[in-house]
Parts: sequence; structure tokens; C-alpha cells
Amino acid sequence: MIGVTGSTTPDVTGTYAPAGNHNGHVFYARDDNAWFIWDKTGTPSYTITDEVGGGTAPADPEWLNFTPGTILGAYTPAFPAVGTPTVAYL
Repeated sequence: MIGVTGSTTPDVTGTYAPAGNHNGHVFYARDDNAWFIWDKTGTPSYTITDEVGGGTAPADPEWLNFTPGTILGAYTPAFPAVGTPTVAYL
């Protein structure tokens, strides 16, 4: 399991558990299935979004981790997301 901490708008903090596979990598779902952390196709990054696999509209909040090959660390917000969540193993 992994945890997301920080102050974000909308709030993506909480506990995430493995929930399946996407692009050959495990993706994680928050305990209420409202947010997901997954490997973003065609980019060297993991992302936090409200759905797995893309299709997020430009108005949907998204946070990106630009450290290739790792799900851990600080994520950068993309408009209209606010804040810098940090992902770590529990």
C-alpha cells in the first residue's frame, strides 16, 4: 500500500492499494475509488487522476511525477489541480 500526503485541491490524500494493471504496471486506487495513481502511456511519468488510462478532460485535475520509473515522490499539479502531493510506501 502507498499513502498520499500534502495539501491539494481537490483532496487526493489518503491510502491507496493495488487495484489492477495498466500498461504493464500496477495501478493503485484510493480506498474510496475516487482517485487513482497509474503509469501514464507515452510519458515517463506516473499520474494521479480520477480515472485510469487517460480520457481526462483538460478541466480535470491531474498531478504528475516526472521521475521516470518510480511511483514515489512529489507530484506536480497540472491546471486546475492545486498543491503538491507526495507519494510514499506505508
